[in-house]
Amino acid sequence: MPLLANTYALHFSLQYLTNRFLIRTPEDMQEIEALAAGLKAYTTWHTTSALQECRECCGGKGYLSENRIDSLKNDTEIYTTFEGDNTVLMQLVAKSRLTEFKKEFGNMNLFSILNYVAEKAKTSLTELNPIVIRNTEENHLLDPEFHLSSFLY
Repeated sequence: MPLLANTYALHFSLQYLTNRFLIRTPEDMQEIEALAAGLKAYTTWHTTSALQECRECCGGKGYLSENRIDSLKNDTEIYTTFEGDNTVLMQLVAKSRLTEFKKEFGNMNLFSILNYVAEKAKTSLTELNPIVIRNTEENHLLDPEFHLSSFLY
């Protein structure tokens, strides 16, 4: 089930990326390229891993052509290097993220940096608080702000 759930999540990620590409502006292109590179690398690694799991579950019959696992595995092995090696693509993603991080801090003055550090410290202290972490009240669990902070964490 985790592999299937991850596959669905990747499908929705691809739909999101496609929509971003279709309504792109020139300013969005660097981020879209980084998203595409990261999604391609992660998806092909996931696919290779999922097919290996399927093959192992089938035992020796996983090698039979009637199951199509062998031809699918052959394809995914190629996809991890086709259109750019995954390791190189992940380096492109890292470079893009670091460039964005540098831009964010490059435009900050001393007070902005202090506010940023204070906000991070506040978040760290809040995460250490067991009352906040274990809050199971319905209002808290349904709060969109809680979901956003959970997703970001």
